[in-house]
Amino acid sequence: MSMGVAEWYARADLTATGAMPHMTQRSRKALGILLILGSIVAWLSVFTSIYLAFPPGLPIWILMPYFIVAGMGWLFPAMWIIRWMAKPDA
Repeated sequence: MSMGVAEWYARADLTATGAMPHMTQRSRKALGILLILGSIVAWLSVFTSIYLAFPPGLPIWILMPYFIVAGMGWLFPAMWIIRWMAKPDA
């Protein structure tokens, strides 16, 4: 007997086999370190690419706000990740 696509999606026996285990604080910290390092590398790549597109010889008073934003902007994702890493185990 052939089953159509709608009947295949509607079958009741396609449920998850078990509950997904919660992450411990230790595993969140291990993953968080990788996420922070990855976000810093991504942040550096994006802002270095933008900086390289600037015309050469710009005065420092134009470049300084860019470097302040580029230098401190990675802190916001890092703070979110650190807050997530520090949650106590449930």
